Amino acid sequence: MVALGKIYVDALEDKYGLARGWFANWPPLTPVQLGQVGSLQTNHETGITSLRPGATLNDYHIPFSEEDGRSASGTINLTTGNETSLTFGLSASTPGFKWIGDAKAGFKAKFGESGGMQAELADLRRKQISNQNGLRDLLLAAAESGSLPRRSAIVVEMDVADRGMIVASTTAAADLKVSTDVDLKPAQVKLSSFAGSFAIKSNSGSAVVQPMATSFPAAFRTLVIGQRGIWWWKRFVILGAATMTDSDLVDLMEDGLEDADYFATY
Repeated sequence: MVALGKIYVDALEDKYGLARGWFANWPPLTPVQLGQVGSLQTNHETGITSLRPGATLNDYHIPFSEEDGRSASGTINLTTGNETSLTFGLSASTPGFKWIGDAKAGFKAKFGESGGMQAELADLRRKQISNQNGLRDLLLAAAESGSLPRRSAIVVEMDVADRGMIVASTTAAADLKVSTDVDLKPAQVKLSSFAGSFAIKSNSGSAVVQPMATSFPAAFRTLVIGQRGIWWWKRFVILGAATMTDSDLVDLMEDGLEDADYFATY
């Protein structure tokens, strides 16, 4: 799953264009919720950054409310590998799908010698903490008083998918055949439709299947409390005594310096 995680996260970041401060959620069923407080940790082998959860803002007596954000991007399909292909059949009478038998539908996934991946994240929508400017003031006060630990990461936005599915072969050629007993209409036959109920009919290789049958956070955005200050949408506030000028801080941030001493979000 380590290699699959790298392929999936890289493809999602490339296709979706995650801005700085946003992270793909891997594994995709890892629980993430708005207002969660934890720490960001990067796997040095894969380069994947994940949230190690702790408490929530409520635990620190910092009130917040949630709201629906702008529509994310509908359904996202991710494909890697030059020889990756995916075909669907509605019944055993579909040419090349006799192997379905009495099943209602099926798909065939093919991956070349270098492997590949096909993934679908269905019906993405955005959820966010409302009044983030007001939250900013509460976080500043809590960090200044010491009630909220500095270097804490707070989840403030998420893009949630209703369902999804990943099929892949990370290192070698493979042919995968999957069927479902769910009665699907032609317009409903897509990869994520198989997540709730499926059977692997054959796997001539090292293909893997990762279903996400229920809603899950595909990506999340965090704000990080720094040791010395915060950075919030091109604005910064120094916590405690400052040893650098305002212009020095702006230069550092605009040069792309990533410093855990600051509250960095973009």
